[in-house]
Amino acid sequence: MWTFDEDAQTWFYGTQLHGCGVYEESGRWHGNVSAYGMLHHFPDMQSKEQAQEVCLEHLKSLEEQ
Repeated sequence: MWTFDEDAQTWFYGTQLHGCGVYEESGRWHGNVSAYGMLHHFPDMQSKEQAQEVCLEHLKSLEEQ
C-alpha cells in the first residue's frame, strides 16, 4: 500500500528503511529503493506508476536474493 508523506512530498511503500520512495522533481519521477542498508536510485521515469512499478520489482528481486 502506497502512502503519501506530506513533509517529504514522497509516496512510500513499506518504510524509509526498507521499502520504496517515489517523488516528482523537474517534471520527472524518481524512485529510491531502500533495503538491507543499501539505497538504489532510479531517475527519470515517465510516470508515477512506472516509478512505483520499477521500485517494487527491484525491492522484490532484492528480497528474493
